[in-house]
Amino acid sequence: MPEYLMRAMNRARLAFAFLLCGLFVATVARAATAPQLTADKPLQVELSENQPVEIAYTHDGSRLVGLRAETAAAAIDLRLDGSAENAYGAYRIRGRFDWTFRSESGASQLCDQLPQFPATWKLVFTLREGGSCTLKLSVEDQGALPKLRWGEDGGRLTVRRIGQTKLTAKVEPGFHPDHPTLPSNVASPTIAPNGDAQFLLPAGLWQLVARGGNGVNALRSVLIPVSSGAETVVDWPQMRTLEGEKNRGLSELRLRDADGDKETGHVLLAAPMLPETPKPEAVRVLEGGQPGKVRQIQETKHQRSGQNRFV
Repeated sequence: MPEYLMRAMNRARLAFAFLLCGLFVATVARAATAPQLTADKPLQVELSENQPVEIAYTHDGSRLVGLRAETAAAAIDLRLDGSAENAYGAYRIRGRFDWTFRSESGASQLCDQLPQFPATWKLVFTLREGGSCTLKLSVEDQGALPKLRWGEDGGRLTVRRIGQTKLTAKVEPGFHPDHPTLPSNVASPTIAPNGDAQFLLPAGLWQLVARGGNGVNALRSVLIPVSSGAETVVDWPQMRTLEGEKNRGLSELRLRDADGDKETGHVLLAAPMLPETPKPEAVRVLEGGQPGKVRQIQETKHQRSGQNRFV
């Protein structure tokens, strides 16, 4: 081959190599633009109206966490859309939730709607009203989650002492499992000869929901762990006093905030269905299946809606 052709081909190869390197660097730069929120360091985000900002947060599924949003700006209307995916063989999980922050409800607010499973979350913040603002974001640790093993194989959830209670197992809000053994997000049990209710479920955190009656909308137990290839056993409480109450439906009960120290915890609940402040001795609290003592219940009023809240 003539020497001038060899030199031309070498120059073309070199130019092509530089082009590939440029494309690779540009691709890496674009992929790294989303800010990372971590559990140990707050993140400040600058928002302009109708200009979505995306950040990423990796949750290992070991702790119960919420997202704390704070701003000094007034008249802010902000929407958060979260999405994540994970897979264990044929078992695929999707997470979806949305949340609204309005500054008239408070300069600091807790988003407690993050589904609690291992995944890297894509969090998109959109300022719908307010011009611009600086938003401080932080991960708020609310304690250890029940330990569970994730995998493709399902697990068994056994509920004892259910009596005549009609139970279903339901996924936690925002958690969408796609598993060959689960046709929908709600599962019904088989009843064993000894009267236990048995569910075959994919790994995850589940709710047990009992049909209510006599004014009670539903009885619900949440964050029940089901591990791949293992069995979880639950003793269902017989709450005859609650079941006999009239006109005390337990709909719309929502956790708004929680903190505490080694001795005492403080929980803020939105409880619009309760017409009056319950007495401490009338409230039963369980943590990890162990009973706790209610020391005080104090009523506050939501400035915007006037709904009851109890601490």
